[in-house]
Amino acid sequence: MPNPFLAAVIIGAILSAIPAGAHEFWIEPASASRAHVRVGQMLAGENLPYLDRIMRSARHFGPDGETLLKGRLGDSPALTADLSAPGLHILTVETEPAYIVFKDLTEFADYLSYEGLQAVVAEHQARGLPDTEIAEEYFRHARSLVQVGPVRASDTDAPKGLRYEIVALTSPFAAQDGKVDLQVLWEGTAEPAVQIGVFHKGTSAGATATRQLLRSDEDGRVTADIAAPGFYLLNAVHMRPVEGPGSVVWQSHWASLSFTVADVKQAD
Repeated sequence: MPNPFLAAVIIGAILSAIPAGAHEFWIEPASASRAHVRVGQMLAGENLPYLDRIMRSARHFGPDGETLLKGRLGDSPALTADLSAPGLHILTVETEPAYIVFKDLTEFADYLSYEGLQAVVAEHQARGLPDTEIAEEYFRHARSLVQVGPVRASDTDAPKGLRYEIVALTSPFAAQDGKVDLQVLWEGTAEPAVQIGVFHKGTSAGATATRQLLRSDEDGRVTADIAAPGFYLLNAVHMRPVEGPGSVVWQSHWASLSFTVADVKQAD
């Protein structure tokens, strides 16, 4: 039976270690059987252990079907799944709600600008909301793709029922032109004009992460350049107003998609 005191200690230690300005949340496979869940910025951050108070749902969609992933309290890497079978594997994680309070409108606006949500500032003011102690509730919806063996016609990504998700319309593991087509879905419907941050870290020692900004078209679609080998993370944020007597006035949903493009060596 889980020890609630131990759980509280672990959660407290994690939260104190996460930088205050942490943004992205993603899945990063570590081996053929384990995957990290990470939070941070520019592909640098903390590895989160398995905590059922944080992870609402974790699933593995593999060549042999869907599996609900359940870990032991404190497991790190957080996810255990058999990623050895040939074909496409999809890992997903959705979190319980978490909360943040911005001290003033300037801090809130800086965060919104980074995520391409500048219009929310005007909406905040139009709603007559306070300029200090701005409370937000947020949820994370992470997906990761792992390809084992050659890409087959059946190895295609598809929506997995997450409330907010980024889906690969073409395989990033068979991108002959160095590009991948993606679609952003909010509650199963294409989301237009949303900013997608494309983070990349190469395979060379000491490689630093880069960030490129794209915006989805009217069908929620975007094409990303993935010609360079390495780890890729795509991130988008959907913001919703919250009405009611509580202190929370905004709710955000974060979608991420991660995968690794292999460094294919050409034969001499």
